Amino acid sequence: MDNPIETARELLRRMHQTPPTATLADELLLFLYRLKDEYAIVESTSRSITGKSFVVLQGVIYDLESAPDATLRNEATVGFLRTLLEELVCGNIVIQRKNHMSHNTSS
Repeated sequence: MDNPIETARELLRRMHQTPPTATLADELLLFLYRLKDEYAIVESTSRSITGKSFVVLQGVIYDLESAPDATLRNEATVGFLRTLLEELVCGNIVIQRKNHMSHNTSS
């Protein structure tokens, strides 16, 4: 995921365009894992994602792993995912790679 914002934009486009598929569920799952594991929130004006981490994604990740089809038919979950993606794309959630946040090097 070189550019998580572009990935979010593409996933959002696909969520609005087609009925959810197993492939989309896998791509969302991979995106959410990477977001949770590799990125921290620098600033958020979001009402749904407020902390400095993406720990709130753990439940959705679990649901996508255990029952991807049912999860993508759940209106509340799909609404949450769309909101997350939209807020990343619009800049309401500003993220930064975790290893760059306290990166101090001396040469």
